[in-house]
Parts: sequence; C-alpha cells; structure tokens
Amino acid sequence: MKCALIGEKLGHSYSHIVHKKLGSYDYDLVELPENKLEEFVKRGVYDGFNVTIPYKTAVMQYLDKIDSAAAEIGSVNTVCRVGGKTYGYNTDILGMAYMLKRAGISLTGKNVMILGSGGTGKTAVALARRTNAATVTVVSRKGEINYKNLYELSGTEIIINTTPVGMYPYSDVCPVDPEKFPSLGAVADVIYNPLRTRLLLRAKKLGLKTAGGLRMLVAQAKYSSDLFLCRRGSDDAIERIYRFLSSKVSNVVLVGMPGSGKTSVGKAVARRERKKYADTDAAIAEREGRPVPEIFSERGEKYFRSVEKQVIRELGAQNGLVVSTGGGAVLDEENYYSLKSNGRIYYIERPLSELATKGRPLSQNPDALEEMEKRRLPLYRAFADVTVKNDGDFFACVDKIREDISHENFDN
Repeated sequence: MKCALIGEKLGHSYSHIVHKKLGSYDYDLVELPENKLEEFVKRGVYDGFNVTIPYKTAVMQYLDKIDSAAAEIGSVNTVCRVGGKTYGYNTDILGMAYMLKRAGISLTGKNVMILGSGGTGKTAVALARRTNAATVTVVSRKGEINYKNLYELSGTEIIINTTPVGMYPYSDVCPVDPEKFPSLGAVADVIYNPLRTRLLLRAKKLGLKTAGGLRMLVAQAKYSSDLFLCRRGSDDAIERIYRFLSSKVSNVVLVGMPGSGKTSVGKAVARRERKKYADTDAAIAEREGRPVPEIFSERGEKYFRSVEKQVIRELGAQNGLVVSTGGGAVLDEENYYSLKSNGRIYYIERPLSELATKGRPLSQNPDALEEMEKRRLPLYRAFADVTVKNDGDFFACVDKIREDISHENFDN
C-alpha cells in the first residue's frame, strides 16, 4: 500500500515519521505546484493521500465523492482511492478537537477568533460551531475583520491560528499581539514547527492556556491512517507517537554563568541522548574566524551580542540538538523566544568559587564576576524550565537532565 502527503512546500513536515509509526504502508512527501494538482489526483499512483497547505479546498473539485462532514466544512485533508474512485474526508477536525481537549480548552460559550480563512480555518470554524461557541470570527488579510481592525474585538476569549505565520523558517514572526485582548483565556496554533510559535510563547507568558499543533498533526494522521487501513485503532497511539516525536525533535538548552560546566554537561547529554551538540560561543568563533576573547577585545561586547543573537536564532530553529549557550545569552529577551521555540531550558547552577575563568574575558575580576552573577541570576531562572546543580558531581548533573527528559516534559 502506498500513501503520501501532498502540498506546495513540505520541507518542514513530520508526517512521514508519524505515518511510519502508524501503519504498514509506504508514505511519501510530494511537493506539487497548483497546476499539477488535478493530474496527481487523477493519475492514481497512491492508494491514499493527505492534503496540506494550500490545497485542502482546491483538491475537492477533482474528487469523485466527498464525505458529508468534509463537504459541510469545505475542506479535505484525507483522500482514499477505492475501486478506482477518490473519496475525500476531513480528519483535521478530529485532530483539532483532540488538541484542544488535551490542553483543557473548551470553545463552548466562548467568543472565538480564527486567524486564517483557508482549509484549516474552515475546519476551525466548523469545530467552533459544532461545539456551540458563542461567536465565531474569521480574520483574513482582505476580509471585513482583518489585521488592521481585529483588536476592536476586545471580547475575544480564544484565538486559533490556522495561518502559516510563525512557521519555520520565519519562527520569529507573530500574527497578533495576545496582550491586546483583555478577555483572552486561551490560544491554539496549528503550526507544529516550531513546537512553540512566538504566538504561543507570548500567550504562555501572560498565563493563558495554550495548545500547539504537534498533537493535532499526530491525531489527524492517526484518524487518516484509520481510513487508509479501513479500521479503527486505539487513540492511545496518538500520545505514544506524540511523545516519541516530541523527544526526537526537541532541543535541550543549557544556560548559566561562564565556567559553570555547560559545555561538558552538554556534550555528555548529547552523547547519551544521541542528539547533535552545538555551542553558541563555538559557532560565533567559527563564523567570525577568531576566538571569542578576540571578538570582545577588537569589536566589543555590543558587536558580540548581535552576532550571538543571530546564531541563537539559527540554532533555536533547528531540531534535535543539545545547545550550550554563552553566559550572557539571557541578557536579550529575544534569545529566550529563539531557544524556547523548540527547546526545554536548563539552568546549570554552580557555586561562584568553582566557576572556570581561564580564557573568559568577562570573568577575570572576582568582584565583577560576583556582580555579574547577581545581575544575571534572575534572568537564568526566568529563562529556565529546570534548575540543575553542578556542584561537584558532574554525572549527577547529567543524569538529572536525562531523567527530566525521560519524563517527557514537552508540553511546557
């Protein structure tokens, strides 16, 4: 059995990993220009296929039959070929419902704002209406409610982003400012790469409930797989695959004072977790063609921080890394968003008297080092999800990080 995902650009997709875990069938990623969509559907190479941006609505005109629920929604994300005919379904609505339920977000009785009017936006509208939302407002670039006047809807209680704004590689973009909605209680984003979009991170900082798109991806894929295989499997597979995929793509990020052992700890964690290792200072030195102390002495700290910010943005957008940061990475709040988008952040805490200072331009003066720690300590704690002591037992520090990873703390 051969299945596939079709879309315009699929370089960011994890669907092939998910379907490999779900079923005993081959699964390909097929990038198509719009003028090849009809030919693909009618050629019949695949027994079933999923549809993603921007073809969830456009594909419907080429199908032989459309499920009533998908027809009502106006969007198809799953197509099965039976007896030479094509049948269209929408499993996105089931995946979205699963994602929201796991996050404790109910649309019932709420004023719901949906960003985007494409296929996934239509799915969100259908789900909101099906679950008796009080109001449902669609925001689009050229619609009556658009990105110039949407803040007038101050009673908005839930936002669902169905646009690609904030998706890799443009992970530093946020479609709206959640702080401008005084009644807002929850934000969901169907984007799954990065794991946490800028929109979700800003909402989380406000104490709002949040839901990311990776669970929706896995859930809708599971329900699509059921259609491909003509069976109904247990939903337990959703969480199992979600945990596996989260673990695979998540970054482990280490912050802390210069000389606290981030490099040694990071390399050990990377070896044991079979992840690639990256050091921001090493990446900066390689980019600049000279050691960090020389960059400081010749160009100054301001220049160094600007390069550091760019390196952190690039590394934070990648997946499956262990990243050791420079001691001053926490001085710029933008670095938090870059590191947290795909990462779980650990503060490596070490007594001041035990910090290594050789070759570290900002650590040579003991009084200045103490003042540095005093200033940065609140920032380390604000960045970090977990504090890990590295006070003499190196292996205990490594084991604590690995134990935390094993507990699958990927939702935070």
